[in-house]
Amino acid sequence: MKSMKKCVVTKEKISKSIKLDKRRSNRRRSSAGMFYTSSAGAVTSLICFGNQKMLSRTRVAPARRHGRSALILGRNLRNVLYSIFLITLPVLFVHQAHATASTLTISVTDSVALNITSINSTGTFATSDTSTNNISIKTTNGTGYTLGIKASTEGSNALNGANSTSIPSHTVSAGISEATYSTDSTYNNTWGYRPSKLNSTANSNYLPGPTSASTAITLDKTTSANPTSANNYNLAIGVRVDGNTAAGAYSNTFIITVVANPSIYSITYNKNTTDTVSNMPTNVVNQETSSETVTLANNTPTRTGYTFQDWCTVQVADGATCTGTAYSPGSTWTIDQTASTNSLTLYARWKASTNKYCTNWSTCMQNTTSTKPACGSTMTDGRDGATYTTATIGSKCWMTQNLRFTGDELKIDETNIDEDKNLTWDDLTNGSIEGTPCWGYGSVFVTSNIRGDGYTKPCKHDSNDTSTGVWYNYAGATAATITGISNSATANYSICPKGWRLPTDNEQSSIQSQTTTYSPIYGGYYTNGNLNEASTRGLWWSSTAYSSFVRNRLYYAEGSLVTYFGAARYEGLYVRCVRDS
Repeated sequence: MKSMKKCVVTKEKISKSIKLDKRRSNRRRSSAGMFYTSSAGAVTSLICFGNQKMLSRTRVAPARRHGRSALILGRNLRNVLYSIFLITLPVLFVHQAHATASTLTISVTDSVALNITSINSTGTFATSDTSTNNISIKTTNGTGYTLGIKASTEGSNALNGANSTSIPSHTVSAGISEATYSTDSTYNNTWGYRPSKLNSTANSNYLPGPTSASTAITLDKTTSANPTSANNYNLAIGVRVDGNTAAGAYSNTFIITVVANPSIYSITYNKNTTDTVSNMPTNVVNQETSSETVTLANNTPTRTGYTFQDWCTVQVADGATCTGTAYSPGSTWTIDQTASTNSLTLYARWKASTNKYCTNWSTCMQNTTSTKPACGSTMTDGRDGATYTTATIGSKCWMTQNLRFTGDELKIDETNIDEDKNLTWDDLTNGSIEGTPCWGYGSVFVTSNIRGDGYTKPCKHDSNDTSTGVWYNYAGATAATITGISNSATANYSICPKGWRLPTDNEQSSIQSQTTTYSPIYGGYYTNGNLNEASTRGLWWSSTAYSSFVRNRLYYAEGSLVTYFGAARYEGLYVRCVRDS
């Protein structure tokens, strides 16, 4: 909050009206305010800068500040004249981005005057005109507003004279009734103000002037909008003087504040299933905010066998499109500031995950969270329910059985790919002659006239034996991401489960001495429709290119593991995945 700055003397019309309108804009809310004070006739005014949070949410043209009190005291044998109290209205420049913001209209009379034409021996009391309402407020804000008053200078509430003297405010915190003020000389040479309401209750006492410039005294706090019928208030000034008060002009300035009451909102998060759901956000009930938007909980719920999509304002079935408004975790919701309350019910929208075979997420290979299964345990591939033994070799977690996945629908939340895709498989046995889908020509030793669909077509052959697994050509092993005759790119994607990948050549080299832990098997490899060396060889793909059409591989023969300089990509080898660290 900025402090009041030095005021500049001007003259303006006695009565002003300010309308603050909440409309669509792209400006942000500011805590600065601009104020103008004005007066009539010989009463001077102030142009000052101050700050209060106002009900309106949009920047407006410079608004008027109202609120200087002035006492002109002439002392002689004939009369004394008093002219007292102008009130000050601060206005904020703020931001509004939606048409559901509220409006505030406030009219304030610039001056409140009184006259004393004679002083008797025991002192004379006078008060300003109380027949006219000098503050009038309308608002569409659903929770109303708070009207208050505060000092313009911290710690001071005296009427200060040009003659270097002052008239202090009386000090009775509960206020003084007019009957007491007008008859009791105890209160000579003091002043007070009388609001028609104090703490939202009708008031008839004269209170001591406010001394805090930072905290306003609450005059009225409404709880609902009043867009058509204005709430009217009267703010009167009372003064009691005797002949001991020096003649001269006395003045003070106070600030009338109008503050938007916070909006009230509730948010209900519905899991939209009878299944157990973890990490659900906590419901919000009757919270208050002065902001135009509310940030939703950042929690992402989890449900076994399903993937959370978003929050939807309409309840829909699993896999269905949101027919209402969709919100992601941590996004913002714009509230209606004209409503008395704002309520939002959000339903979790789910999509069945193809990891549905993971009935126990703590053993699922696709679980990459902090609760992922420990290496060395038997894990389940959520795509088909196949289980695999694992082992830590060096610093990596390896599958110690050959991959057996044969599905054609690959999903990004279950497979090591960057987008959903469908594979059209062919069988490695369908490659015996040129022109068949899985045939190819070329090797480490044959490097010219390379050709064949087996470099591009995903091919596999299932042994239907859990101990043997499935042979894949390289297009199949890489989920059709490495295809074509000439392609030396590293295979970053594969048909390994999500969170797992093809090992690099260096990683395969690092486990050559770990034959027992790796548990290799013989089974041979496929070339142009034929299974070769089934009882003497075992071969596994790596992600590393040896050349544009040959890949490095891990080779098992005669009881030993070695890395070998390559296999042509149309050939069928085994796959063992390593967990991505």
